[in-house]
Amino acid sequence: MLKTKLKSFIIASLIGGTLLIPGKVQAFQVNNNQTVDANKVWTITFTDEVGFDDLTKKGIKVLDKEGNAINVTLGLGADNKSIIVIPPQNGYKPGESYKILVDTAAHSKKGKAMKQQRVMDFNIKTESSSNIGNKYVFTSDEDLNKKEFIDLKSGEVIFDGNDVTAKLALRHIPDKLVFNSISTPDNRIEYSWEVKISDGKNQYILWANHTKFPGDKEIELPLLNGVQVSVDKVDEGSFLHQNYSSLSIADGTLEFDKEHNSLILHGQVPGLDVNNISYIEVESAYDTIDENDIDGDYSSDKVLVLDKLSK
Repeated sequence: MLKTKLKSFIIASLIGGTLLIPGKVQAFQVNNNQTVDANKVWTITFTDEVGFDDLTKKGIKVLDKEGNAINVTLGLGADNKSIIVIPPQNGYKPGESYKILVDTAAHSKKGKAMKQQRVMDFNIKTESSSNIGNKYVFTSDEDLNKKEFIDLKSGEVIFDGNDVTAKLALRHIPDKLVFNSISTPDNRIEYSWEVKISDGKNQYILWANHTKFPGDKEIELPLLNGVQVSVDKVDEGSFLHQNYSSLSIADGTLEFDKEHNSLILHGQVPGLDVNNISYIEVESAYDTIDENDIDGDYSSDKVLVLDKLSK
């Protein structure tokens, strides 16, 4: 009888491709030679927690058609079983072909290595068919008066159809943060890292946040363990007036690129008209201010990346 329990460290899925792994048969069937946008973000998911060290990082490469390694950024997924592959700063070259290679250096947290090398080929749309304007890059001045995990340094917001990926580089992200601080009033958003987006008709928020509710006890946690991530649609008000309410319409994901002190937000925004993006604002905030103390502990940073709405 064929046992269904997987004991090997293998790739379970790669978003954008189709992988079939029935039982212990380590099949790897990928929809090869997909044609994607120049800023495509790939997610490789394994069957066990990844040993995200230099050895694994060296074992995951994107190569051009000459076999040269491309300077991509790798981030560990929130579930510790996936690796996010962020494209080069200026995207892949239109019309070119590449391959993602995962060799046997990639291993699990327990030290189990992959038994076989895996490869997936993909192509980049030509300039005439690719959405060249789907990546927005920003920089921000360092402000030592702000909390280190709030101080935005740089980043990018990438649109791939309805998929939105935002990479936010911060001054520093500590191993743990204090959640539900005793100085934070109940029902207040204590932490948030967010991207506000408008396509001229609708307004959306892709964000990671933590709200302190009545009865929540103060606790130290890694950032990824203390927040929830969602895609919200503004149902009343407007970004421009800073007075609005929103409703969650989809789940999102948050990854932590420790090497670059970056948070990587990702989510699918239903109904987003990517061809008419008119507003992008990135914001981070930390709020433990007491309602009766205007000098309380509050820190935020905002970067207006694109604004066509107020013109």
